Amino acid sequence: MPNSDSERRALDAIDDLIDALRIAQGAARRVENEMHGRAFEDADRVSQTIHGVRRIAEQLKTEVEQVLRSDRRVPEARSRL
Repeated sequence: MPNSDSERRALDAIDDLIDALRIAQGAARRVENEMHGRAFEDADRVSQTIHGVRRIAEQLKTEVEQVLRSDRRVPEARSRL
């Protein structure tokens, strides 16, 4: 079972990932606003792809938080036996 420092590092890393993706998506949108034609289409595709990856990263964060919560409950339940 991970210790609290490891858990915090994992959550911090996921937060960093989500922030980086948010920044990257914003940059892609700025390119979209400045371009037209093929460059606009490519920037739009990049923005949509980043958005999808960001949603997956947010799901990952939720899943990790759920695992960490359930890991904390297991020892409590065992101690009641």
